[in-house]
Amino acid sequence: MAERVASYVLQTGRTIAPFGDAPGEVRVLNRSLAERQAEACEQCGVAEPRAIDDLAEVDQLPAVVFADHTWFSRTLLQEFLAGARARGGSSRCGIKASVFVEATEALQDLDLQEDGGAAYDLWLLTEAADTPEVLADLPVVALDPKESVEEPRLPPQFVNEATPSRVAVTSRGAMHVTHWALIVRVNLAAFVCTLKDLWERRPVYIVLRFVMDKLFGRFRRVRLSRVGKGCDIHPTAVVEGSWLGENVKVGAGAIIQGCVVGNDTIVEEGVILELSTIGHRCWIGRNTVVFMSVMYDGVFSGHRLTQACLFGHEVCTTGGGYLIDMNFHGPVKVMKDGVPVSSGTNFLGVCIGHRVVMGTGLWIHAGREVPNDCFLIRDPADVLMKIPTEVAPGAPMMLKDGALVPFEP
Repeated sequence: MAERVASYVLQTGRTIAPFGDAPGEVRVLNRSLAERQAEACEQCGVAEPRAIDDLAEVDQLPAVVFADHTWFSRTLLQEFLAGARARGGSSRCGIKASVFVEATEALQDLDLQEDGGAAYDLWLLTEAADTPEVLADLPVVALDPKESVEEPRLPPQFVNEATPSRVAVTSRGAMHVTHWALIVRVNLAAFVCTLKDLWERRPVYIVLRFVMDKLFGRFRRVRLSRVGKGCDIHPTAVVEGSWLGENVKVGAGAIIQGCVVGNDTIVEEGVILELSTIGHRCWIGRNTVVFMSVMYDGVFSGHRLTQACLFGHEVCTTGGGYLIDMNFHGPVKVMKDGVPVSSGTNFLGVCIGHRVVMGTGLWIHAGREVPNDCFLIRDPADVLMKIPTEVAPGAPMMLKDGALVPFEP
């Protein structure tokens, strides 16, 4: 048996604000990015990646080398390796001009190509490379993402020049996960890539599952989904196109569509989860809505609406708060290297750092990031704290400086 191609993950030393986590710790569909990289290598017959701090540590050739912040799908890695071997010599992975590149390019600091495509920090080395500059100058093997393009219907009042108007569906994806906003984006891309890859590799299985659900769907409320051991799903709940871990509890009337839900998570009554990744041991409070968001482990989410947001580990949010998720007049701005920059979209929520507790009644602007370990409360002057023991019957009263006082027109 031929020896497996070696692989190395080049440590960049960067961290992801506001968490302070290394890129390899980023969560992608409830596993770390480092685990996802190793999984793709294993599926393509490449040896388990070894972390290196310098290219001089690459001691076996040929070798796959990638940066610690680079996410790539199994199909992309497989086709890159085939293309690079056919070309001969050391090569860099790229994706041709496409809706996928256009929709995900913002914040990544990609090496954009003249044709509109992009090159990623993923290489096949057949000879030694001494410096990162050598890697950057290697010939690019540009892959066709073979995408299908959807044009989602959106309310016209929400549309401006920064609104994504087309969505790419492909199994050949890659991203540089260097910003918290990209963690939200990569989770959605990874979910879509996994589904498209399953369709391309097992179409008969998918068709049979679809037909069975059509025939018996009215008798079953769990459709086209994978459900782990020990799950307790209420008979009135609906689970469609989702992956549930073990011991997940889903309450009455809850709806879960296109989601990944971790082990031991509780989804209470009336919750709606859509296109989101929910970590292990989370608790999603009654009647809340979570859309296109990512929650790390141990989150308690109690406020009513979360859209396009990222919650770190052990976050607690309470009712009555609003995480604003849209800019009606252009792209949402985020902080990058200490400077506000465009996120590339007008639809983006808030990033809440690890172990943050968010009290009731708070409003947080779109694109903001809350540092780890914050305890957020609203101004006590805006909370009724002092109530007189005697109030004239029928007399109008108002809140002023935290106290209930007679109304003064």
